[in-house]
Amino acid sequence: MKILLSTLLFLVAVPVLFAEETPISDNPFEVKTIQRTVKIWASINNAWKGNAPCIQAEVRVNRDIGASKPYVRAYFFDREKNLLESFKGPIEVSENQSSYTAMPAFFKPHQPNKVCFPITERSTQPGKTWSRVIIVFGDKDHATAECFPKDELGNFDFPEKDLALKSVPKPSGQAAPFPGGTPAR
Repeated sequence: MKILLSTLLFLVAVPVLFAEETPISDNPFEVKTIQRTVKIWASINNAWKGNAPCIQAEVRVNRDIGASKPYVRAYFFDREKNLLESFKGPIEVSENQSSYTAMPAFFKPHQPNKVCFPITERSTQPGKTWSRVIIVFGDKDHATAECFPKDELGNFDFPEKDLALKSVPKPSGQAAPFPGGTPAR
């Protein structure tokens, strides 16, 4: 009986001892992917444009956020990390010219939502071409931000920077391990 109890205790204790610590965060917002796309119709400056160059981001919430009205914003930067253009919300787009999508009115937990931001002439001028875009998804209490192509968030200035860096998950009982940026995935 002692051997059986010892074996059982060993089988339960070993995985717990060697388990990785799960980051703790109450931030429900996540930017899953960011990519450049041109195969869509987009409403830019109140006019529909075919094959419009856009940045498409997939965002989701990881828990029920109730009636909270989150925002998704985009900030375009040049090579010197100067802000070229910003958008306070995504634009309306269509992949097939029959159904149109914009910012969802309601976010269901774990359901991906695609949002788009235009790459305008303002951010593609000679000598002032965008090289990075930061997508911010959040509300007044929490936010997450991702840079495309990948770069350290701490190197850029944007209004939600402090909130996004504060919201980075951290192992319990430790300081945030990613000062100045988000963890590599």
